[in-house]
Amino acid sequence: MKAAAVKEEIDLWKTTPFRTSAGTKLTGTTTRNILKMSFWYFVLPSPFFDEAELETRYTGVINDAPVMIAGRHCPTGTVKIETIEVIDNIWERPDVVPYQLKMVSVVLLLDNRTWKKRYENVSNLFMVSP
Repeated sequence: MKAAAVKEEIDLWKTTPFRTSAGTKLTGTTTRNILKMSFWYFVLPSPFFDEAELETRYTGVINDAPVMIAGRHCPTGTVKIETIEVIDNIWERPDVVPYQLKMVSVVLLLDNRTWKKRYENVSNLFMVSP
């Protein structure tokens, strides 16, 4: 192929809309890096600490206000809680009453763009034959 023909083919590729053969508009995706952070903390067991609510209510939540995490400023919509897990821990020492705590383990995903995405309303196209 000659250089002019290759350039013409590339230019055609740049100007052609990204659509299916039926004409439905498609959205392309790319791979990019997302920062994953994890930490844990301890809480005393109490009747007011609801593990199930913590895990189900906050898993997948995105921050609705700017936050500072480990010295890193994270704007609204850039931090997502990937997982929350509660683990029972009991520490025992000789001649001491066992000490019980719950360890809360949290994994965060930080996306410097945003987790709040808008997706186009793509429907299935079909044909009806008589």
